[in-house]
Amino acid sequence: MKTGALLIRGARILTLDDRGTEWPCADVVIEGGRIAALGPDVAAQWMGPVERSIDARGLLAMPGLINAHFHSPGNLMKGGLDGMPLELFMLYEVPPLASDGDAERLMYLRTQLGAVEMLRRGITCVHDDAYHVPIATRQGVDAIMQAYADTGIRATVAIDQPNVVEYDKYPFMAELLSAEQRRAMDSAPRQSTDELLDLYAHLISRWHGASDGRLAAAVSCSAPQRVTRDYFEGLSELSKRHDLPFNIHVLETRLQRVLGEQKYGKSLVRHVHDLGLLDERMMVIHAIWIDAQDVALLAASGCTVAHNP
Repeated sequence: MKTGALLIRGARILTLDDRGTEWPCADVVIEGGRIAALGPDVAAQWMGPVERSIDARGLLAMPGLINAHFHSPGNLMKGGLDGMPLELFMLYEVPPLASDGDAERLMYLRTQLGAVEMLRRGITCVHDDAYHVPIATRQGVDAIMQAYADTGIRATVAIDQPNVVEYDKYPFMAELLSAEQRRAMDSAPRQSTDELLDLYAHLISRWHGASDGRLAAAVSCSAPQRVTRDYFEGLSELSKRHDLPFNIHVLETRLQRVLGEQKYGKSLVRHVHDLGLLDERMMVIHAIWIDAQDVALLAASGCTVAHNP
């Protein structure tokens, strides 16, 4: 059943179009969830049925903001930990020895909470690099996607799931741990390349383009040092085949420059480039501790940088 339009009257409108169009007092007409008319006095000229009218004098109307990098599973952690270096924080955020995952209902509500908070602040689109503890599942992927579907926000979502043993993600950690600690990390749940790519097949087939195009899939390796090479390459191929964004955390911390030199003999940016995987679909996240050579490689690749200091 078709309902009437929503009229937003008398707002200051900032369009952010190529011409920088701005009206100090204008109207927006929304019909069927889409903008039907925009400009001075268009509400008065609207001839169709009207369901609701909003007096927006003194308010600003503009395109929604975009959250370019987000981890929805962290929604309930705000205020839960003191500030600490990333490498220590992640031991709490993604516990390496966790044996049980969160309930699907909790994952659904947690994702919805973040979506509602964003919408209240004018963020209408989010790029969610959703991690799963201890392993990713179809049920967990579906819970996150259904939450975004039900909330009404636009969301592009990846499965951020490392698949190497924890001590391989850090320089010198293997040597610093006891044999017992290494055995505990060795026995922690990890997923194979085939298992993870199968989950991506589910995400893409069920959710990519769902909800009238509001929902989309991306791929994520978390970070190059956190995945096996065959999985890294498999994700790149998947990104190319479906033209999907590829999330990759690179040089978030000073320690990761040491990691690159110790593990690969080069910067992490150079490592990804030398593997032939740095391309225009990659969204390089953070990119804080980069040097001039890294900048040149990033620029030449055509990638996007979500620079989160």
